[in-house]
Amino acid sequence: MPVRVPLHTLMPDSEVAGLYHTAACLHSHEEARVGDRSALSNWFVSGLYSPIRYRLSEQRSADATGPVRVRINTLQRKMRLSADRVDAATETLNQAEKERKDQEWHAIVNPASGGGRTRKVWPPLAEKLRARGVRLHQHETAGVGDATEIAQRLVGEGASEILVVGGDGTLNEVINGVVADDEVASADVVLSLIPCGTGKDFARSLGIKSPEHALDVLTNGDISALDIGSISYRAGSTNERRFFVNVADVGLGAETAAWMNRSSKRLGGFLGYLVAAMRTIIVFSGKPARVLVDDVLVHDGPAGMVVLANGRYFAGGMRIAPNASLTDGLVDVLILDDVPKYTLLGSLLPRVYRGKHLEHPAVHHYQGSRIEISSPESMPFEVDGEQPGFTDIGVCMRRGALKVRTPAPAE
Repeated sequence: MPVRVPLHTLMPDSEVAGLYHTAACLHSHEEARVGDRSALSNWFVSGLYSPIRYRLSEQRSADATGPVRVRINTLQRKMRLSADRVDAATETLNQAEKERKDQEWHAIVNPASGGGRTRKVWPPLAEKLRARGVRLHQHETAGVGDATEIAQRLVGEGASEILVVGGDGTLNEVINGVVADDEVASADVVLSLIPCGTGKDFARSLGIKSPEHALDVLTNGDISALDIGSISYRAGSTNERRFFVNVADVGLGAETAAWMNRSSKRLGGFLGYLVAAMRTIIVFSGKPARVLVDDVLVHDGPAGMVVLANGRYFAGGMRIAPNASLTDGLVDVLILDDVPKYTLLGSLLPRVYRGKHLEHPAVHHYQGSRIEISSPESMPFEVDGEQPGFTDIGVCMRRGALKVRTPAPAE
């Protein structure tokens, strides 16, 4: 709301006109550039008070007795603008500017995700966002690692809203561009997700049902501080680190994800991962593994799979950790014994889609914030569908480290 000040008794009309023009500029996003607003605001405030100081000093020179106090009170009543009013006006401008910047979103788009379906799904969604008043800047990936590089650059340029358009793998790359050395590069960064990939498992964990539902979450959702996992491993002769937000696993699940990534993904998420899991079970055999949860040895022997679940779903809809929470600072650890193939195919695989596998005697469930997995034989691992390396690995959870836009609670 414009600041109205009766100044005609304090300064010439030309000065009043200039001051009102400055005030109007301060309240207009079109007439005053962002970079100039701070300087204009300082000039505006100093301009309001300099005539007062001038008139008061002139009045004191003319008469240092009682009328001066009366005149001062009169000036104060005419100005009707105290320091707290100026502060309130400045705060209003700053808040308006923040809201304007918050409406500038950077979309990191992986057109190849979902077997290329993102190319068809995303353009109409982008138009709907623009129709809602969102200033959208689009950045497309062309290969592995591009999303990480784009996210790093955007954070460095001060972006506060990053929209991930793709699957779990694209999201994982963006997170690894936003987070560095176990810390989010900017506390102002908020990630949003439009699930267009094959699995869409993290979207399931959040409760985002479709790309169209994701649009409503973008404009009406909450901002939640979610946990992430930091996983350290060796790649060749160097120590590496990777962050994940949904699920990491060693063994059978990692082999399934690797086969899925090599396929065309034409079957989609559910059927594609089901076929990949069945194929992998047929050829897979367990390996010895040693697992520590918060420095306590919980397993030392053959294992078919070790799952570290921050979210509830993985592998195209398998409800791998039905009780997992994204905000408790803990990761659910599920260890599958090296069981016969007929047990996997006939008993465990059907159960995992319903979240009933925890009752099986071959499945062991733990929770912790620090996990170590080692093996005398090299075992592949995956994080959010990506395969960065092999065991041995160490995982440490970072509670509330990532701001993500999530669906608002149902009323």
